[in-house]
Amino acid sequence: MSDLVIRRASEEDIDSLPELMQELDRFHHESRPEEYRTPEAMHSERLKRNIFELYRSGKFVVFLAYIDHKLAGMVSGQVKEMNSITTWPKTVGFINELVVLPEFRGSEAATELMTTIETYFSEQGATDMGLNVSGFNVRAQGLYRKLGYDFDSHMMVKKVV
Repeated sequence: MSDLVIRRASEEDIDSLPELMQELDRFHHESRPEEYRTPEAMHSERLKRNIFELYRSGKFVVFLAYIDHKLAGMVSGQVKEMNSITTWPKTVGFINELVVLPEFRGSEAATELMTTIETYFSEQGATDMGLNVSGFNVRAQGLYRKLGYDFDSHMMVKKVV
C-alpha cells in the first residue's frame, strides 16, 4: 500500500509546479496539436503572464500530492464571485488545473486532491464547484462524474475558414 499525502503548497513549492504543468500541457498538445500550444510555449506564456506569481501571492490555492514521498500531482484553483445576467449570484470554487503524473494515475491521488480543494473552497464560502474539461479527456470526465460533477453547459466550437 502506498503512502499518499496531500498538503497545501508553500511558496517554496511553486518552483516544482512547471514539471507538473508540463505533463498537463504535453497531454493537451498531443491530443490536439492544432489547438494547444507545446509544453515549452505554455511555460513561456505562464512566465510572460506571471502565473507563478499568482500562485506565490495566494490568489490561486495549490495542493500537492505525494506518494511514497515523491511528487505525484497537483490541483489548483480559486474562489470566484459569479454574478451573470442569467443566473443568481453565487460563490464558486473553480478548479484551474488538476494533474497527476502518469506513473501515479490509477492511485487515489486525483480523487484526494479534488476532495481536499473542495473542502477548502467550502471553508472559503463556496456554494458551488466548477471546472472546465476538454471534450477529448474522457478519463477526466469519468473522474469528475464519479465525484458528483455534471455538465452545466457545453461550449461548442467550429472552425471558420
